[in-house]
Amino acid sequence: MSLNNAIIIIEDAQKKIQFFKVPIGNNIKNLDARIKKLENLKVKQLIKDKDKTAAKKTQNEIDKLEKLRCRKLKEYAEDNKLRDERIDYIRNVPMEDGIERNKMITKEYANLALELNEILGPGAVANWAMFGSIASQNVGEMIRGESANLIEKVSGFFNPVKDMIIRGNGQIFNEIAPALNNFIQFTKNEGSIGSFENNEELFKENMERKGIQSELIAPLFNLYKASKTEDLDKKNELIKLSTIQFLKREQTVAQEEWNTISKNVPWEDTLLTPHVNLNWDGYHANAKKDVPNGNTSFNLAEIKNEELKKEIDYLDKNKEEVKYWTSFDDRMHWLKMTVMKQSDHHGLITSTQRIADMSPCKLDSDVYSPVKP
Repeated sequence: MSLNNAIIIIEDAQKKIQFFKVPIGNNIKNLDARIKKLENLKVKQLIKDKDKTAAKKTQNEIDKLEKLRCRKLKEYAEDNKLRDERIDYIRNVPMEDGIERNKMITKEYANLALELNEILGPGAVANWAMFGSIASQNVGEMIRGESANLIEKVSGFFNPVKDMIIRGNGQIFNEIAPALNNFIQFTKNEGSIGSFENNEELFKENMERKGIQSELIAPLFNLYKASKTEDLDKKNELIKLSTIQFLKREQTVAQEEWNTISKNVPWEDTLLTPHVNLNWDGYHANAKKDVPNGNTSFNLAEIKNEELKKEIDYLDKNKEEVKYWTSFDDRMHWLKMTVMKQSDHHGLITSTQRIADMSPCKLDSDVYSPVKP
C-alpha cells in the first residue's frame, strides 16, 4: 500500500467517526439562536409595554441562558478533541461579537501553541502561535477600550479603527488556525503513515489535500523538520524561520486593513503607532520607542540556516522605532527583531499557559495581565 493511500484511508476513518459524534458546539449555536430570539422579543416589548414588566421577565430568561451558554462554552473550549468544530465555530462568530471572538481566538492560539511546543520537544523556542496568542491578547486590550489614551487621542477615528482591527484579528485566525490544527493532527497520525522528513513534495501534497494554502506549507514544513531534529541550534533556527514565515503571511493578510486605517487616521505615527505594545510576563515593548531588546542577541555569522539568514541579513539592529505601524516593512522589521531576540524568553511560555487557562466567555471579566518586567 502506498503512503498516500494509507493517509486517505486514515482520514476517511476519522471523518466517519466525526460524523457519528453529536457536536457539542450545536448546543452553543442553539443557545445563541434562542438568546438572539429573546433579545428581539425584548426590543418589541420595550416599545409596546410602558411598565417594562414583560421585558424584565425576558431579560431574566436571557440572563439564565447566557450563564448556561458561558458554562457550555468553557467546557467546549477545554476539549482539544473538539478543536475542528470549535475553530469552525469561532470562524463564524459575527463581527459584532468581536470582543468575545477575540477572547476565543486568543485562548485557541494558546492551546495550539502549547500542543505545538510538546511536538517540538524540550528546549524549543517560542512558536508562532505563542506570539499569536500574546499579540491577539494585546489586540483585545485595544478593542475592549483598555488602551484609554488611544481612545482619547484618536477620538472619533477610534470606532472604524476598532472595527478594522477586529476584522484583521478574525481574518488571520481564519487562515492560520485551521492550518496549525491540521498540522497537529497530521503529526499525531504520523506513526500510522510514515515520515515525510525527507520528502517535502509529499508533505506539500498532503497539506494541499487538506485545503491548506500554499503560503502556509513552508512554515509548517519547517516546524515539521524542527520536530525531527535533536540538534537544538538547528531545531530553534527552523522554528524561528517558521515563525517569520507565518508573520509574513499574517501581516500580508492584515495589510489591506492597515492600509485602510492609514487613510482614516491622520498623523498615525502620533495617534496609532505609539499605542502599539507587545506585553508578556517579564517583557514590554512599545513600537514607537523600543527596539525589541533582550538578553539574546544574534550574530549573523553564527546562523547556519541559510534561509533564515536571508530573512534577517538586512535588519538594522540600531533602528530605534517604528514610524508607521501601517507600513508593512516597518512592522516586519520590528517583528523579525522580536523573534530573533526574544523567542527564548521564558515569559512567553508562562503567559501562554495562563492565557490557555482563562475563560473565553464574555460574562467572565478575567483578562490576562502580564507580570511586569
